[in-house]
Amino acid sequence: MGDDGSTKNPRPFRAEFWRYVGEKIEWRERERTLPLEVEIGGGVGWFAIQHARACPEIRLISLERTREKSDKGRRRLDHHPELTNLRILNADARAYFSSELEPESVSRVWILYPNPNPKNASERFFVSSFFERIQAVLAPGGEVVLATNIREYFEEACTAVERLGADWELVNKIELQGLKNHSPRSHFEKKYLERGEICYEGRFRKR
Repeated sequence: MGDDGSTKNPRPFRAEFWRYVGEKIEWRERERTLPLEVEIGGGVGWFAIQHARACPEIRLISLERTREKSDKGRRRLDHHPELTNLRILNADARAYFSSELEPESVSRVWILYPNPNPKNASERFFVSSFFERIQAVLAPGGEVVLATNIREYFEEACTAVERLGADWELVNKIELQGLKNHSPRSHFEKKYLERGEICYEGRFRKR
């Protein structure tokens, strides 16, 4: 945040400095018109495969920066040839959002259990300059979904979005612990819920 407590970052995000040089995506003709969702930090593909299977009416790109994890996710996806609406890529989200996603082209961004960056607050998604780019690629009415087991991180995100004013709204804020009919969406979520930790989810909508 800026010195005045606002969410305006003193160093605006410079999309032109980020370039994605990895695999390009080709969609089948019938999938090109489906709403596009993007997961940041997809790990080994647990959530992406579940979500793509449950929601054939959307297409999903899952981005994972760590090569070992993304490769494992792609191997898992190989066992699901029916999921033509899912792509798992080894990519830095900043580069991919800057180079490959058009303004107002994404209906939903998933950020599930991100690194809280306790030693570098400026790297946390909702107070980082990169959030400017996330806002730019979201279509009107699009959502960012955040899940975390760290209450301070969650409250910081809620406050940051609230300070953006009339352009954003918090449409859902829940605690996942003890929630009926909720299946873990990632290895992290499974571990935290089994420990009895409270996990938080917020859905933030761009008006």
